[in-house]
Amino acid sequence: MAPDYHDRTVLLGYRWILGSLGTALATVLIYGIFLRRTPEHPVGQLNADGYGPLSIAITLIFLGAGLTMALGTQKKAAGFHHRAHDPGRTFRDDWRDALVTLTNRNFVVALMAQVIAGLGFGIAAGLTLYFQTYLWELKAQDILILTLLGIPGPIFGGILAPRLARRFGKRKAAMALFFTSVVFGHTPMFLKLIGVLQLNGTPALLWVLASFTFVQMVCAIAGYILASSMIGDIVEEVQVRTGRRAEGLLTTADSLPSKIVNAIAALIPGLILTAVAFPTKAQPSEKTMELITQVGWLYLPTVIVLFLGSIATWSFYRLDEESHARNLETIAGDRP
Repeated sequence: MAPDYHDRTVLLGYRWILGSLGTALATVLIYGIFLRRTPEHPVGQLNADGYGPLSIAITLIFLGAGLTMALGTQKKAAGFHHRAHDPGRTFRDDWRDALVTLTNRNFVVALMAQVIAGLGFGIAAGLTLYFQTYLWELKAQDILILTLLGIPGPIFGGILAPRLARRFGKRKAAMALFFTSVVFGHTPMFLKLIGVLQLNGTPALLWVLASFTFVQMVCAIAGYILASSMIGDIVEEVQVRTGRRAEGLLTTADSLPSKIVNAIAALIPGLILTAVAFPTKAQPSEKTMELITQVGWLYLPTVIVLFLGSIATWSFYRLDEESHARNLETIAGDRP
């Protein structure tokens, strides 16, 4: 849909903006409807009865979104690249091309960066709600407000990504954005753990968290847009080498391992909570603050090292605008 080096980034910017707005909408549904505060459960996210209806709603939303995506792209399919029929082609030929695709240097770099980051995201996903509830002592409505304040972030990220890519190149811009995201995303917790940021229970806390989260989200979304665009650029490089496009294979091979690692890493928070003997069905208290602080000191260096490792891995990616242009010229010259 967008073979141009920069147009591709703009298109992916729309994708990430809409995806992030969908995440924000989901958060509104979670904390505004299913896990909202009630007299029996003043801390709404600790209301176990809300998770059953929530899981049903999530399933229906996933089903609706998947069908919309599949049906909505059918009209565009006619304009896509179509592989010429080759009756002499064998399964061995397909397997050889798949190996060439999956062993592409730039793809291996992108895959490793995604897998390392997936470890960090899996750990973060399993502990974020604990930190919000016990470290920051936020209520469900606070989390909802925090999410709403961050909604403009993806929009700014989508605007920022193509501009930085044109100025500095995708790789350098993405690495800088990811690094800035890590700094702003973890500074509030670090300040809290060393006793500097002591604003629990005050209106100022939400504004401080929202400010850091906003910058973190803008930079992260812009970085993800550029990373997705860089992976998309590998398609033409593979086509030059094999004569065949492999968008489906590259996308699946890139996302599946990182999602598996993400899921496996989600087990780590349980081990950390067990290691500090964090109680089940706990209410925020001085005891839980002491325990969640221990969790924070285990969590913070772990995820920061993982995210910085992922950023460093991108430094080995070698596709730039000039090489992408050469690939497009080669492909155009090969067409009858």
